[in-house]
Amino acid sequence: MRVHKFSGLLHIITVLFLVFYSLPSDAQLTETQASALMKAATEDSDPRLSLFVAFGLNAAMRHSEIVASRYDQIDFDNRRIFIPLAKAGEREQPVTQALASLLLRQQRC
Repeated sequence: MRVHKFSGLLHIITVLFLVFYSLPSDAQLTETQASALMKAATEDSDPRLSLFVAFGLNAAMRHSEIVASRYDQIDFDNRRIFIPLAKAGEREQPVTQALASLLLRQQRC
């Protein structure tokens, strides 16, 4: 029997989904946990994983909003992302300087 290994991105999304939906809604990662998660994502062979985790840690966006984000929706000067299809209607989501810098570097690649 052949066992298929999940790609890094799919695996981490699945794990995060299972972990976060089993926790109380107000649960938060500690700084140590967040750093360990980002380190593991950065070391993964899929470069999209670290970007996904950085969004999750720095933008307070739903996973569906993260994967639907496009560069033309990002205002780098004001550090905001326009989310046209948010669950509660369109909105602008502020992001940290760290995420804005990471996205700008990624866009230039």
